[in-house]
Amino acid sequence: WTFLEFVRGFGGTGFGWNLLGHTQWRSPLLQLAEWVGVFGVSWLVIFVNAGFWKRFSHPKSRATLLLAVGCLLVATAYGEHRKADLETQLKQAPTHRVGLVQGNIPQAEKWNVGFSEKIQSRYTELTLRAAQRGVDWIIWPETATPGSAVDVVMRGWLEGLARQVKVPMFLGTPWIERNKDGSGYQVFNTALLISKRGAFLDKYDKTHLVPFGEMIPGERFFPILSRMREWAPIGEFTPGKESKVFEVPIDPAIKVSPLICFEDLFPALSRERVFLKGAQVLVTITNDAWFGATAAPIQHTQASVFRAVENRVWMLRAANTGLTCAINPAGRVVRQLLDPVTKRPQTAGFEVISVGLLDLPPTFYTCVGDWFVSLCGLLLFLGRIWFWRPLRR
Repeated sequence: WTFLEFVRGFGGTGFGWNLLGHTQWRSPLLQLAEWVGVFGVSWLVIFVNAGFWKRFSHPKSRATLLLAVGCLLVATAYGEHRKADLETQLKQAPTHRVGLVQGNIPQAEKWNVGFSEKIQSRYTELTLRAAQRGVDWIIWPETATPGSAVDVVMRGWLEGLARQVKVPMFLGTPWIERNKDGSGYQVFNTALLISKRGAFLDKYDKTHLVPFGEMIPGERFFPILSRMREWAPIGEFTPGKESKVFEVPIDPAIKVSPLICFEDLFPALSRERVFLKGAQVLVTITNDAWFGATAAPIQHTQASVFRAVENRVWMLRAANTGLTCAINPAGRVVRQLLDPVTKRPQTAGFEVISVGLLDLPPTFYTCVGDWFVSLCGLLLFLGRIWFWRPLRR
C-alpha cells in the first residue's frame, strides 16, 4: 500500500492527493514525518489497523497486535514531546511579520477583462490595509493579477503598489514570453518577487504542471492530443526549467522557496529546495476557487502541513480562495483566514502572521528523502520472490 501511494504521486502525471498519512495531519503521529515522511505515516496507520484485523480474524494471533499497539504508543509519546519542544523554541525565536492576502475572485471573473479593474482594486485595498498593520513583506496567491505582469499596465500597477506599501511583494502572475525564433509565445505560471522600490527581483516558473489542467500529457510527442482543448478547458502552459529560492530583502534577509498550486503535494520538490538550495521558508500560492465550498481546500492544506514537518520549516499559504494560513515547523496551523460570519474560508481578506525562524539542523528526512518507500519496495520485491518459490516447486 505504502509503495503504491508513492507510485501514484510519482512522475509528471502523478497526483499524491489524499494519502492515508494525511489523515494524521492534526495527530501526534504527524511528527514522525521528520524521519519517514508522509509515506511512513501512511504505513503506520495501515500497520495498526492490520494488527487489530489480524487479532480479531485470528483470535490466537496476538503478536502483531501487541507490536502495532507498541509502535502506536511510542509514536504518540514521541509526537507529543517533539511538538511541545518545538513550540517552546518558537516562542523564543526572532520574528518577522508577513501579510497573506486572499482576493476571493470567482473563477468566472478571473480572466474576464470586464472585471480587471475590480480585481486590481480589491488587491490594492487589501494590500494597503495589510501594510498598515506593520508587515515586513506581503504574499498574494497564484495568478492574482488579472493579466500578465509583462503587460505595461499590469507592471506599472505592481511597481506603483510596491512603492506605496514600501515592503517587498511576493505574488503569482501569468508570464508571457516570445519564443526565441519569433514563431509564437510561451505562457508560464509564475511566482514573482518585487522589491519595496518596485523592481522585479526574481521569478520562478512552475515546473510541475497540473495534468489535464495546465497541460496535456504527451502532447509534445502526439500533437493530435491538443484537440482535447476543443471540448475541455485545458491550459497550454510551459513548464519551468528549475526550482528557485528567492532572497526576500528584509532585515535580516530570508531565503524563501515558492511552490505553485499542487506542487506542495510532492515531498521531493520541497525537500530539494530546503536541503540543496537552503530555503528557510516554503510558500504555497494557489487558486483553490476551482473546488468551491468543498473539502478539497482543506485536503490540499493537509499536504502543506506535512511539508512543514518533514523539513521543519514554516509553510505560508496564500490562496485566491481556499485556505490562506500559516503552518509552523511543528505542523500547527497558526492562523487561517475565515469569514467572520460563516466561518468558511471562501472570503476576501488578509491575515498578518508573526513568523519565528528557528535555526534547526536538517531533519533526517530532509537529508535522506523517501528511504522508507525504498525499504517498502525492497520488502515487496523479496516478499514476491518468497511467495512464488513454493508455487514453482
